[in-house]
Amino acid sequence: MIDELTLSIKLKFDLQSINIYNDMKSSNSLSYILDQLKNELSSFIPLNPSRLRINNKIQDVNTVTDEKQVLLSVTIFPPINSNGIERNTESVKNDLIELIKEKKVSLISQGNITKFLDENYESQIIRKYILIN
Repeated sequence: MIDELTLSIKLKFDLQSINIYNDMKSSNSLSYILDQLKNELSSFIPLNPSRLRINNKIQDVNTVTDEKQVLLSVTIFPPINSNGIERNTESVKNDLIELIKEKKVSLISQGNITKFLDENYESQIIRKYILIN
């Protein structure tokens, strides 16, 4: 069973939303934007926000278009209690990926920040921690 998992997601900004991209590049606003993204994801998955961490380092993606794109890493932590009520890390990961892929027909498109998630980006698993008993 996967204990902890980190994967990458991509945000995509066009000319109409470039101000949010510029805010992300400002260290003053980055924390606020990432907290908002975390809260939106926690709400849409649904998941206790303490089980998500979004790394505060963003990586620009070079494109030939007017769009600005950034990669972020999201870590999903295991349930605090293994009482069978909270979903496991793998299940949360699968839901997150599916919500992003189906963004056009899911609530994720209604979020202030989640609406910028790139539904065509194949999320990449960066790191897995597996608990071995």
